[in-house]
Amino acid sequence: MSEAVHKYFCGYCNIFIFGETPARLAGNLNSHNGYKHPADCDNWTGDRIIQSSHYWPPMGEQEIDEVAKELKALPQYTTPYGTTSKNGDWGDAKHPPDITRFDIELLSLNRVKW
Repeated sequence: MSEAVHKYFCGYCNIFIFGETPARLAGNLNSHNGYKHPADCDNWTGDRIIQSSHYWPPMGEQEIDEVAKELKALPQYTTPYGTTSKNGDWGDAKHPPDITRFDIELLSLNRVKW
């Protein structure tokens, strides 16, 4: 489901309830509460649901881009360290590893060309 929908987080079930409009979301939440949580409120309206702290408004494309910019790879995955940054392909080794005929056949089974 795309991010351009209204969402409500159900804390009991740890899931999101979705709806195309606040009124549709309220209807979906009322159905959910009536089925799963009969003691809970099941008379939500579109005007009231957007005031809830569990409500998530739809995100526009600009907001999605901003969130994507904030999500960066952790430095331990992007900063070279150890043998990966030394002496090219073989790290600290003086010579490339010895590959036997059996090794080449084994690698070729997984379509790895040596």
